[in-house]
Amino acid sequence: MTKRTIIFFSSVSWNFLFQRHQSIAINLSRKSQIVYVNPPLRSLSQGLAVILNLLKLKNRLTLTSSSKHPNVDVIQRSSINLFGYFDHRLVKKYMKNNTLVAVIFYIPSKTTIRMLKKFPTVRFFYDRVLDWSEVDKSWFPPKNAVINERAIFSELSNVISLTDCEDFAKLLRDCYPEHRNLFVPSLPISNLIGVSGNDSGPVGYFGNLRESEVDIDSLIKISFYKKVEIVGLCEPKIRSKLERLNFSFIDVMPSENLVSRISNWSGIVLPYRKTGRTKTFVPDKLWSAAATRLPVYASGISVPTMLQDRIFISRNDSDLVKWCLLDYKDTMPVYLTKDEQLNLLWYMMKEE
Repeated sequence: MTKRTIIFFSSVSWNFLFQRHQSIAINLSRKSQIVYVNPPLRSLSQGLAVILNLLKLKNRLTLTSSSKHPNVDVIQRSSINLFGYFDHRLVKKYMKNNTLVAVIFYIPSKTTIRMLKKFPTVRFFYDRVLDWSEVDKSWFPPKNAVINERAIFSELSNVISLTDCEDFAKLLRDCYPEHRNLFVPSLPISNLIGVSGNDSGPVGYFGNLRESEVDIDSLIKISFYKKVEIVGLCEPKIRSKLERLNFSFIDVMPSENLVSRISNWSGIVLPYRKTGRTKTFVPDKLWSAAATRLPVYASGISVPTMLQDRIFISRNDSDLVKWCLLDYKDTMPVYLTKDEQLNLLWYMMKEE
């Protein structure tokens, strides 16, 4: 039997922190061969910034760029193909083999638009994980990303949009009724499903801790009453400040090792700053946190309907502090089961 192939043109490298891209790729690899293509640098200045960041973050977890999953091949773009010209040739290769089922892409660049038009018979999925209009220039968004998105939604019939944000799915239906879109939640990290915590332990946060995204002041207020543990990367200046308070830091660890740390926590806290970007921002860690039996406290982000009875959503930092101090016992988690999510993922890939 010929193996089905799904190509991922990702916006994060495979060896970056575990996110939605890797989660969906791993789960689809149960039935298909996944070709996961690491993102191109979008400018020379971005390349220099990446090098400088790697020099600054000495404690960054380094993993091999090759996947440990048998049906996932990771492709690192070479300098010759730095700006994405490799895309067309890769799609053409698997079309010739008659194994290509779908192509999932994340970056609405000019190169992507050319690829979509070049292969009108290929099934493309645009997994929209960012509101590109709100992405800071220091993150090097692709040029004319918003204009290119409009073209995807209004001009290209061979593209189906995916999103983990219900608000954005509704916005698409209202503004582009002819464009097909699916609400596809992230899959929680499997090792965290059903994990219980420790009532007397600290509250914890896992993932990158960026002051531009995370409400550091709320975390500090919580630390006056309860110990806070951070697992992940943190800007050195912020880390130095927090270490003088009631915070402890654990270096970045593989997702499968998170369970032992989270089992010691009394709750998971996800305090984000309320900005234009967070209106349609559903962090992958939200789904993983909600899959545990720990209380989850969140602010500043869009929480999907299926999680709203499971997660404490605060309107201000006083609420957040109060909830973190509550004696909250185990509640059945409210999230899509693994089988339900896989069925939804495979619905994407069904033949018309």
